[in-house]
Amino acid sequence: MSTLLNAIGPQPSELRSLSYLAKEILAKLNAYPFTRSLKRDHKTEEEGYWHYEITYYEREDYNPNTPFVDILFGGPFCHFPHLRPKTIEIGTFYNYSYLMNNKQLPWFVNYRWELYIICQILGIEEVIYMADQTNFLGLVYQKWVVENWPYEEIKKRIMHKMDPPTKLADAIEFDSYKTEEAAGQWFMDDFSDLK
Repeated sequence: MSTLLNAIGPQPSELRSLSYLAKEILAKLNAYPFTRSLKRDHKTEEEGYWHYEITYYEREDYNPNTPFVDILFGGPFCHFPHLRPKTIEIGTFYNYSYLMNNKQLPWFVNYRWELYIICQILGIEEVIYMADQTNFLGLVYQKWVVENWPYEEIKKRIMHKMDPPTKLADAIEFDSYKTEEAAGQWFMDDFSDLK
């Protein structure tokens, strides 16, 4: 099973008035001409527009960050913003391993530009790129991100466990996630070259 690429960032907004916030974000997402995903023929673009759904999570004894409500945005695009009260996750259907080939793949320029636009809409200044499974970072994603832990705490735990973040231009493709973790490779992006 392939691991998918996610960008995780801080939640700068109060999620009190969810329906108002969701409608405001939806209007901004629909106003920007994001690249539509291609259908299986790889020629025809998907149809439709951005939409959202709001989910309520019950209290769980093991998770002090519950109960909480989140907003998931979707559409015929490659990005899927998921707002939780303490983090924002922007998923995609691209594989995490594509990051290691970012210098060769022309899609990465467009992917990163559109991610930057979404981050501007959501008020995010930086993201951590993360796989949705694998060793340490996969556990961080599956536990702390999905369970609504604060972004700053997530970032602090990663920095405590691993080396400083690797520059995207210096990304190296390893033969396994285990060797990548042993080398301390992980990625942050503040989009400074796009500002």
